[in-house]
Amino acid sequence: MTDPSLSAESPRGPVTLECDASILADRGETLSREWLVTNGLGGYAMGTISGARTRRYHGLLVAATRPPAERTVLLAKVEERLVVDGVRHDLSTNLWAGGEATPAAPIPLVRFRLERGVPVWRFEVAGVILEKRLAMALGENVTLVEYRLMPHSAPCELALEALVTNRSHHELTPAKGFAASATRDGPAIRVRLGAQGTNGPNDLWLACAGDGVVVDALPADTWWERIDLPEDRARGYDGVESALHAATFRIRLEPGDCVTFAASAGLPVMRPPAVLLLAEEARRQSYLESAGIARASAAWRQAALAADQFVVRRPLSSGRDGWSVIAGYPWFTDWSRDTLLSIDGLLLATRRHAAAKGVLETYAASLSGGLLPNRFPDRGTAVTEFNAVDAPLLFIRAIGLVDAACSAAGADSPSAMDQWRRRLWPAMRSIGEAFLRGTRHGIRVDPSDALVVAGEPGVALTWMDANLNGRVITPRIGKPVEINALWYEAVRRIEAFARILGEDTQPWTRLADRISLSFARFWNPVEECLFDVLDGPDGNDESVRPNQVIAVGLDHVALPREQVRCVVERAARDLLVPLGLRTLSPDDHRYRARYEGDVTRRDESYHQGPAWAWLLASFVRAWLRTGGDPATAVGVREALTAHLGVAGMGSVSELCDAEAPFTPRGCPAQAWSVAAYLEILRETERVVAPRSNGTEAIR
Repeated sequence: MTDPSLSAESPRGPVTLECDASILADRGETLSREWLVTNGLGGYAMGTISGARTRRYHGLLVAATRPPAERTVLLAKVEERLVVDGVRHDLSTNLWAGGEATPAAPIPLVRFRLERGVPVWRFEVAGVILEKRLAMALGENVTLVEYRLMPHSAPCELALEALVTNRSHHELTPAKGFAASATRDGPAIRVRLGAQGTNGPNDLWLACAGDGVVVDALPADTWWERIDLPEDRARGYDGVESALHAATFRIRLEPGDCVTFAASAGLPVMRPPAVLLLAEEARRQSYLESAGIARASAAWRQAALAADQFVVRRPLSSGRDGWSVIAGYPWFTDWSRDTLLSIDGLLLATRRHAAAKGVLETYAASLSGGLLPNRFPDRGTAVTEFNAVDAPLLFIRAIGLVDAACSAAGADSPSAMDQWRRRLWPAMRSIGEAFLRGTRHGIRVDPSDALVVAGEPGVALTWMDANLNGRVITPRIGKPVEINALWYEAVRRIEAFARILGEDTQPWTRLADRISLSFARFWNPVEECLFDVLDGPDGNDESVRPNQVIAVGLDHVALPREQVRCVVERAARDLLVPLGLRTLSPDDHRYRARYEGDVTRRDESYHQGPAWAWLLASFVRAWLRTGGDPATAVGVREALTAHLGVAGMGSVSELCDAEAPFTPRGCPAQAWSVAAYLEILRETERVVAPRSNGTEAIR
């Protein structure tokens, strides 16, 4: 089987990630590869290449009804078929409870590609060649599907059956699980979901427009039941649901005709769907131009397009629009830790300086007692979780990175940058002061050594945050290594800002010097690496974990170069796999290689072996900084580039199994994983000349 390829036909041509025909002929392969498009509001469309829905999250219009939250699956699927000379040809697969798949024969899919990140299918059957592409309109809960009958094809009829639901994307629809009514409204069909009356945020509007002749646009009222969702079942959840067939469109197509189907939430589409689709394609190219990578390698451009999927608007209490980052599709909202770790790769590497500054101002407005919300909820508005000890420290680090990038790029005038620093300075200082006096969950600075101690039973405070019914799987009470490395980094950045703004630097300088001296306690001379946690309930934790790599991948490192080199070499030996760093050494008796099974099994293994892609950015930085062989860093880059062709196509997964075949797991599109890939592309570009032809094979 030939693997997918990533290419760009010319320096300014569209970047294309394409599947080989042998993949398309294998139903299992087409079920395992997913595509994703988003709308900048938190809404999305997502599915498999085959057309079959394998997760509850799959849908053609998952609308953010309270952006960027309250994601609601409205249009689950459009069942497509061609009728040629009276013979029906199905264009997508359906899976049913009990193991049946229809149609039994393979669908006539001969080509699938991402073109500037937009999924494109090509079908060939009975003398007909039909091309389909799907996108969303930026800033609107609108999905657009274009169908183009290629020249020299036979005339045909295209039938589209809209299957709708009305539920949170975390839930399932039981048989006849909601009230709905579909009616004609001019050329469109309006599907009222729930109570009758005026336009509601969950009302679904469906329409077709273009060259083809719309023969019928008919309301319908038929339930499809026993739809199988195998990925949900594999994750230990219920995996059977229903959907309502609410409308049917029949379009007669002649060779060269193009028709665009549009689905919108709340209000009908006010502009021609074809115009919206062209505008989105132009926006994507303009984004690459503004990012400065329109002529970069295909890998750079595809990574930047993947990064764009996570950036969303989040309303502020002042009424203004702020910025945020969705942590992962399909099930995460915006998490502070993930957002702040992603800023460098997602926003700074793509020159989105205004958005980067906006993200920091959004999060500054949410500070409470020196802490940030661990996450924003998908339902409701109350923020109740302030249990991320690393998030406020990452916030300070991100301010420093954004300040340096904006200043170097000349993105703002000196006076504007000064004003921005002064707006953020109170938040930086308040975090440092809150840690010094102590805040929630036992987070405080130990006066004896100036290191941060944190934790209480039943609460997970670091990124290793799996919590199973109040049982923290990876308890790290004490002085975690990456938290104290981030504490040192944060204090140095506070010191630098104080100097720029004419504030008193002495308290911060003295504190940073004390932290630097005390950080030497993390060195474990027996293992020649760093302790994971100091002064825990059972003393110092000798677990060989990647948190020490985070510690040595920062800009301010309180360790001698030789110790940093030992840390990264140990990580390369014990933790490095093609798609990430293992979360625990295989030599540890608690090690688990695979992340699979029900919730209990997955949570128990989450940070006990499976490898995470986002950690690779810290590894590559530290590896190159200490004179490591550039070939190792390039190998990391190439493995991630190869991964773009599997799982979430064009993106980077949350994690993978710790042993061969290193199966991708978790979210198929994860913000900090994509951010790490962009950082690695940037780091390796500095030590290895990029290829001249703009083409990279996906191995």
